[in-house]
Amino acid sequence: MRGSVRAMLCLAGVIGLCLLVGGAGAWAAAGRPTLAELGRGAEEIVVGSVVEAFPAWTADHSLIHTYVTMQVDRAVKGRAASRYVQFRVPGGAFEEIGLLVSNMPGFRHGEEAIVLLGRDDDGFLSVHGGRHGKIEINGGFAPGLGLTADEVADVLNGTRPERNPAGPGGGCPVTCVGSTPTMTWPQPAMGEAYLINPTPMAGCTSPQWINAIQASAQTWNGAGAQFTFAYGGTTTATAKGKQPDGRNVIYVGSASGALAVTTTWYIPATGQITECDMVVATASRRLKWSCDAGAVANKYDVQSVVVHELGHFLSLDDVYDDGCDALTMYGYGWPGDIAPRSLDQADICGIRALY
Repeated sequence: MRGSVRAMLCLAGVIGLCLLVGGAGAWAAAGRPTLAELGRGAEEIVVGSVVEAFPAWTADHSLIHTYVTMQVDRAVKGRAASRYVQFRVPGGAFEEIGLLVSNMPGFRHGEEAIVLLGRDDDGFLSVHGGRHGKIEINGGFAPGLGLTADEVADVLNGTRPERNPAGPGGGCPVTCVGSTPTMTWPQPAMGEAYLINPTPMAGCTSPQWINAIQASAQTWNGAGAQFTFAYGGTTTATAKGKQPDGRNVIYVGSASGALAVTTTWYIPATGQITECDMVVATASRRLKWSCDAGAVANKYDVQSVVVHELGHFLSLDDVYDDGCDALTMYGYGWPGDIAPRSLDQADICGIRALY
């Protein structure tokens, strides 16, 4: 995101932008959130270590969640009575199938972290703020922030000022957008064409919504890679119910507090992608959409968000480095920004490296 710029996906590949209104998300946070902002939005904040993390299907077989148990060393915010806290994160893998949801953190046994928690759409305790809701700790220090764990806790509580707040500027150190873990579609195209549920969000007509998605796909198709997004028509389907269902569906619905979320189904043994689905958030009092040809102040650009999310369909990561706001795969966005519609050289390098 850049200039007047874009938003953060907090959930997802399970990959995504986020609105900081609680819950998990994908491409789209309205500008880079500060630690204090994240802390204010969290229901609970704990410091501790992971004692268990295991995947399990939801009751309707629509998603895999990783269920995490942490031993709490310190409760920064919220209830402090329990020695343990349990929460879930979208995504996870069994031997035969895996799910990646955009911009959601992973957890492994034994690691230490500060975790911000809130409630997901089903009322379960989950990570608040997507990947930003997990701050790794090593020996009492948060390497990614240059602060001790106690200092981070104080910033999250608003009792210590956040030094050197991040912002755009300077050169971007990313010359080629990566893929972690590396996953690809069978070449030279997706296993099945993508389908569009034509019901649009408020602010767009159905033809505008469909045209925005097709234009976004053509942006990646023109990157000179051995890959092609193919349009397969419209559908009444969403990603609700038993998954994966063999269909790559793009639709409007609940995005768990994000602008959009991409879910990627893959085979863990080979890294082959088998299905992707994208949900773009419905409009709301706090979220306005535009399908116009140009930028519209105070509204998020549908085409920009979809181009970013289709990057997750390809298995490209979000980029959060300072100075990288010109990249389509930059993980933050702002209303009125249409710059992500055009790929940067680092975005192009990413798709060419994979395909």
